[in-house]
Amino acid sequence: MKCLPAIDILDGKCVRLTKGDFDKSKIYNESPLDQAKIFENAGFKEIHIVDLNGAKSGNRLNLLLSLKLHLILVLKSNWEVAFGPLIQ
Repeated sequence: MKCLPAIDILDGKCVRLTKGDFDKSKIYNESPLDQAKIFENAGFKEIHIVDLNGAKSGNRLNLLLSLKLHLILVLKSNWEVAFGPLIQ
């Protein structure tokens, strides 16, 4: 079994929702890239990126940020990156 860290992005920030409730989100890092570096320093080479704005409303507010993060991680650090929700 693999442990796969996730970066959940809401309004451009790394958050966690309490029981899936968007009104109960906690910011863990203002910068998704800085959070990815924390995971990298902990030895991870794979990550799951979730655009919570897209999941909630279909508004791809974080799409460019997610793609930028993906490119940096894959090209610079050779990571494997999964996205959610899927880009349509």
